[in-house]
This record gives sequence, structure tokens and C-alpha cells, in this order.
Amino acid sequence: NNSFARRLLEPRNMAPEVTVNLTDVNYMHPCTLSAVLCGNLLVIISIIYFKQLHTPTNYLILSLAVADLLVGVVVFPVSMEFTVTSCFYYKDIFCKIRDSFDAMLSTASILNLCCISIDRYYAVCQPLTYRTKINVNVVVVMILLSWGVSLLVTIGFMIPDLKHEKCEVNCFNDVLLADIFGPIFSFYLPVIVMLCIYLKIFLVQMLYVLKYCLCVNNSHTMKSLHK
Repeated sequence: NNSFARRLLEPRNMAPEVTVNLTDVNYMHPCTLSAVLCGNLLVIISIIYFKQLHTPTNYLILSLAVADLLVGVVVFPVSMEFTVTSCFYYKDIFCKIRDSFDAMLSTASILNLCCISIDRYYAVCQPLTYRTKINVNVVVVMILLSWGVSLLVTIGFMIPDLKHEKCEVNCFNDVLLADIFGPIFSFYLPVIVMLCIYLKIFLVQMLYVLKYCLCVNNSHTMKSLHK
């Protein structure tokens, strides 16, 4: 959430100037939006329609596709429209609603990616116990937690904006909640978790490859000795 930074950088006594190439905006907007909508709709329809795709992993992918689709439908068009308006600088209630959806859906998307990385960790590193540890019930809990945490983070983002006109003693605490702890729990911490998990998966896969190469070399050595 960059609302606090925007307020600090905003000129006090003069209106900011905005220069936007409307041709580029009008050209890129429908192309990007069409790609987002078509890609995520294809994923959602495929997983819902084909029963063979009703697996715990695909349910996580379905949740991710829903979050990304809502970003493309709710957040992206409004953000592109506000690029050529003054709403970026003079926030009203509609702009705050837009920012709230942006924070919630983006956080939900990142947390769903984090859940998918956990699923892949058990599938690769613990394949024998994967089906018992990652089942439909566990995945449903992971999805609910992802969206629930996203909602809580969004509420934390909204508190400073709602209290901006009454900001006195608790202003620093509200800004600290929105601009420090919010990004940590909604972006940096999930990204660090994903990086650690995929690094672990990479190391395990490299170990498997080394063991396989050693087995192949030993088998070739044994065959050559028998000859």
C-alpha cells in the first residue's frame, strides 16, 4: 500500500501534472485485459468441467485463477481509467474501494502461490506421504486461510485512510500497520517462504539426479567387469 508515500510526496499548494500517452493506454488496455480474462477463464472452466482435474493441486490453481480473474475484472480496468483522472491524487470513497480490492486480490494471489509451493514440496520431497498430508480437506483450509488473511490485510490497509482526517495520536501506529506490517505479511514473507521451498525442492531433485548418475555408473562398471 503506497497511500502513505503518495501523501508524503504530494505537493501541498499546487495541483500535480499528469502526462499520459492515451494512445498507448487505449491500445494496451484491451489486449492485456483480454489475455487475463481468457487465460484465467480457460483454467477455471477446464478444472470445473473435467472431473479428471478435480485434484487438490488443481483446486489451489483454481483459487489462484479466480483471484487473478478478479484482478483483471475489478482492479485492472478501473486502475487504467484512473490513470488519466485526478483520482490518483484526490482520493474519494470509490478510489479507496478500488485500493481495497487491489490489496485483497493481490495478496490472495500471492498466498495461493505460496500454498501451491507447499503442495509441490510434499509432492516432490515426500511423495509417499503426499496423499495423506495434502488432501481435499487440507487444501480447502489452505484456500480459506489465504482469502481470510487477504481480507485481514486489506482491513489493515484501510484503517489509516479511514482515520486520515482524525489522525492524531494513533496515526503513527496506523501507518506502521498499513505500510510496514501489511507488505511484510502480504508480500515479503510469502515470497521468502516460496523461495525457501523451491530451493529445497531444487536441492532434493539435484540429490536424486546425483544418486541416479551414481547408480548408472556403478551398473556400467559392473557390466564391464563381468565382460
